Amino acid sequence: MGIQKIYYALTVLFIFFFSFAPTASGQEIGDKQNGLASWYGAKYHGRRTSSGEIYNRHKLTAAHNELPLGSKVRVTNEATGESVVVKINDRGPFRGARIIDLSEAAARKINYHKDGLAEVSVEVLELPEYFLASRAKLKEVEPKLEEAAAPAVLAKAPATPAAQKAVPTAEQTAIAKGPVAVPAQTSAVSPTTPMVPTLAKEQVFVIQAGAFGSLSNAEAQADKMRRLYQKMPISLVEETVNGKKVHRILAGRYVTKATAEQARQDLVKKGFHGLVKSVAEPAALASSTPVL
Repeated sequence: MGIQKIYYALTVLFIFFFSFAPTASGQEIGDKQNGLASWYGAKYHGRRTSSGEIYNRHKLTAAHNELPLGSKVRVTNEATGESVVVKINDRGPFRGARIIDLSEAAARKINYHKDGLAEVSVEVLELPEYFLASRAKLKEVEPKLEEAAAPAVLAKAPATPAAQKAVPTAEQTAIAKGPVAVPAQTSAVSPTTPMVPTLAKEQVFVIQAGAFGSLSNAEAQADKMRRLYQKMPISLVEETVNGKKVHRILAGRYVTKATAEQARQDLVKKGFHGLVKSVAEPAALASSTPVL
């Protein structure tokens, strides 16, 4: 039982670091994202944001669901060409396929506060120090976790009592009253021995094609996409953000970011706005859907 517990602990630790740590494509300086922007103002003025700061509608800030809190981005109104630099200090938006929620002051700067919504491009200018340090630390830990997990995965499972039975000698067989039954084939691992999943890491890219607070709205959007893209793997993932359930639509599985970006642009043409995310997942736990 002891060695099985070690297998389990290493498996959980490995999965925690790699399988459930998706990162947005916009987590590199210079990366861009196109989509729909909204804004929020007086109703939320004075309330605490996800970063702990108090929301001030007169300051140049914004809410984004993927970028690290504290990031700075340039938001450009594609209709007018006007741009503004804002700091990400909150999470959202949680409605429709919107990619960013600007403060009232920021929306006024690029002249769409009267319209409410605008097509924008978001360019990452600066990432916070804590995020860069954390990512660097994770890269240092990754090889150590792989080394620790490998022996547990490759170690031979302990022999079961049945496998430990003594094999009769030729002399004992000769004097036995009846023939000795010998299995035609002996498995290296007993059927009762728990199998440990292979933890080879596989890097794939997916498209987040929407984030909804309502499950029914997310399902309706996903069904609409499935009708247009019958061969594309499309799934719903539920997460809790700032105490609220968010249902994200993840579409496709791609080997390269460039391929995923091309697919995202095709989605935009059909009215589905989204962003490319890279996901590190153990191969044995990955979906059986073929990678494109």
